[in-house]
Amino acid sequence: MIHPQSEPPLSPIPDHGTISSTGPLAEARPVARLSGAEAKDYLKQRILPEYPVILTDVMKDAPAMTKWRPSFFESNYPDLTVYVGERAVTMREQLRNIEISTEEQPAPYPFNFDIRSATPELMKDLVPFVSFGRTDRTVHPMTPHALTGGTTVHEMFFGGRGASFPKLHFDLLGMNTQITQVMGDKEFFFFDPSQTPYLYPSAADPRTSEVNSIFAPDLERFPLFRHAKPLRVMVHAGETLYFPAGWWHVTRIHGPSITYGRAVVNASNWRLMMREDLGRWRRTHPMIALPAYVLGNALGSVFNVMEAFG
Repeated sequence: MIHPQSEPPLSPIPDHGTISSTGPLAEARPVARLSGAEAKDYLKQRILPEYPVILTDVMKDAPAMTKWRPSFFESNYPDLTVYVGERAVTMREQLRNIEISTEEQPAPYPFNFDIRSATPELMKDLVPFVSFGRTDRTVHPMTPHALTGGTTVHEMFFGGRGASFPKLHFDLLGMNTQITQVMGDKEFFFFDPSQTPYLYPSAADPRTSEVNSIFAPDLERFPLFRHAKPLRVMVHAGETLYFPAGWWHVTRIHGPSITYGRAVVNASNWRLMMREDLGRWRRTHPMIALPAYVLGNALGSVFNVMEAFG
């Protein structure tokens, strides 16, 4: 287990979600929940604990939390179209789908899009942004877009009962992640990076697992998975989940759901992001990859100094 760098690990606070798991997930541990002053103290840390946590009320003042409802999107974005696999689905169709979604016939998922490119006018509904760490490096004017250009920084997801992102994986570019439930609940199962040997990373894509399903794993084919010890949390409407880079996870949805997801960069993952960027640039812009990497690390050092005295 990865522990915080400057203090003991957060004490787990029981999650009172009612959805139970079976098999190897039956003993899944809960994730800590913080609110009020505890949450504010957590957010002020320069380097955050490398451990998932639920912040119950940090986005309560953002307009999105009361404005973003199915009726709003149906009125304003009925023809916004997302490809789910090879299928084109409009917003109007998806909103109907999530109303009737079942475990047996779930709505298409993931129905997701980049807020900044598809609906940039909605960015103002997310203000004030939650800043994880002393500086919000993701949106700071000193941070070039090229550093975060390999992933979607602000993203929205619409799903219904029975929908899931079942493939065990961890996120791109060494990014920490913020997940805020605007409507409905979403369940997460996490495995910390130290458990990677039990999770059978794919040779073709080491960020994804070959385990067929964490809910019904083939333990004859993946015997080491029985030793994996997950965390489990239900993120309720209005709550924000923060989890660090490298944590394996899957999700599942138990009713109509609207989720805001955001990539997060702070002191804890800047160097990891730069190493991931270096690999990306070597594939796409090999001539500038190393100079860009050196400049990016220098910028990280500037941020460190600013935050130390800020």
